[in-house]
Formats: sequence, C-alpha cells, structure tokens
Amino acid sequence: MSTTRAKSPYKLEVTSADGSQTGSALTAEVSNAGVVDVEIPGNLTVSGTTQYNETTNLKIEDALIELNKGNSGGSDEDAGILIQRGSAGNNAAFYWNEGEDKFKAVLTTSEADATSVTDSSVATIVANIEGSVTGGITFDGVDIAGNEINSKRSNEDLILGTSGTGQIRMNAAVDFGQITIEGNEIFSNSSNADVKISANSSGQIHFDDVTKLTAQGGDPAAVAGTTHLYAKTQSGGGTGLFYVNTSSSGELVSKAKAQIFGLIF
Repeated sequence: MSTTRAKSPYKLEVTSADGSQTGSALTAEVSNAGVVDVEIPGNLTVSGTTQYNETTNLKIEDALIELNKGNSGGSDEDAGILIQRGSAGNNAAFYWNEGEDKFKAVLTTSEADATSVTDSSVATIVANIEGSVTGGITFDGVDIAGNEINSKRSNEDLILGTSGTGQIRMNAAVDFGQITIEGNEIFSNSSNADVKISANSSGQIHFDDVTKLTAQGGDPAAVAGTTHLYAKTQSGGGTGLFYVNTSSSGELVSKAKAQIFGLIF
C-alpha cells in the first residue's frame, strides 16, 4: 500500500500483492475553509459496534433501507426508527414490534441500543387511511370493531350527530334489541310482546293523519287497567271498531246506527 501526497487532494492507493494492479482506495480533498471531502470509490464496511454520523443533512441514494440485517428471525427483536427528544420528553419511535407483529408509533423510555422497545404511550399519527381496516379502531371514547360501535366510558351516552342541516340516514333495518325499525314499519323482536309508544310526563300522543287498524280475526283478552281498541269485521254497530276491558266489551256504534237504535229502543 502506498500513499500519494500532494497539497490537495490526498490519495491513498492500494497495490496488489504482485504489484501488477494499483487503485485509488480513498481520496481526500481539503477546501480553502479547511473542510476535508473524502471519496471512497469502493464499498465501506464498518465492523465496530457503533457508528456516529454527525452531518447536518444526510442524503441516501438507496431507495430501500434494510434494518436489523443479520437477524435470523429466532429472537424477539424490535426494529425501527428512534428519535431523541432530549428535555422535550420521552423518545419517539416508529418501529416493528416483533412480539405483536405490528408497526407501532409510540413514545418510549428505550434508547437506540435496546432490542425490545418499551412503550410509555402511543404517539399521534396524522394521515389519511385508505383500504380495509381489520382488528378494529379505538378512539378516545369509542371502539369500532367489525360491525359494532361501543362506548368505552362507563354509563355514558353514545351520540350520533350531524353538522348544520345534515341528517343521519339509515339505509337498512335498524335493530334496537327488542324493537326493529325497517322502512316505515316498527315491530317487536320478541314473540307476543307489546310495542309501546309513550309521551313524556303530561304529553300526549297525536296522530296527525288517517290511522289504519287491520281487522283482527278474534277478540284480545281483557287486561286490568287498560282498554284495547281494535278493528274487526263490522257487526251491528256498523263501525268495525271494537273495544274490550275487564268491565265490558263491544263494537262502537256509528251515528246512523245510534239514531236507528234510538228509534227502536
């Protein structure tokens, strides 16, 4: 090996054992400001345990960076990028968690020499999500998993709201456990169970349009404290509108029939 020295650049030349080949292994050039620029035309292998790169800007031409080279896969070893934050707080890391088989963005108390990253808290990622999301999403107060939306806070309401004049639209049947709303129908999911519509406090239930009652094939059983009003094939009363309670039952009488009955009786 020989060294060729001039004012600038300096060259380190490597000669083969038989002296037949000579190549420039390293060229160092000193600028007027005393800065040394070094060019290595071949590959550089660093065999130490730590390499420090104290440049202001690092530019890498390689489009795909390989981390954790030499890992045989037999060990549970995390790998990724760790950012020193100094006095601002715990370090930030974006890494592959080998034990969980997941990418994670976290704050951590771990240093760069750790083989297992200790998460102190999750970090915030600002991004657009495209494609399918599996495994569910957890927000501050809500979990979305599969086809379920659940509140994470005990005894708190789950509120769906819109902005401005927007509306919440249900394009399919909505199942509320014991009640299903589908299209313009509300029906009970429990066999032989009633559907009850109640007003608050002294409020009343108003029907603003024609109310249709489907004719029943028989009479319902009387229930204490209530009066059933139902439709059936009209009889002597001429209305087809019947009632039943624990005291009496019968057909409501039309005005015309009432006049005739008044004349007769």
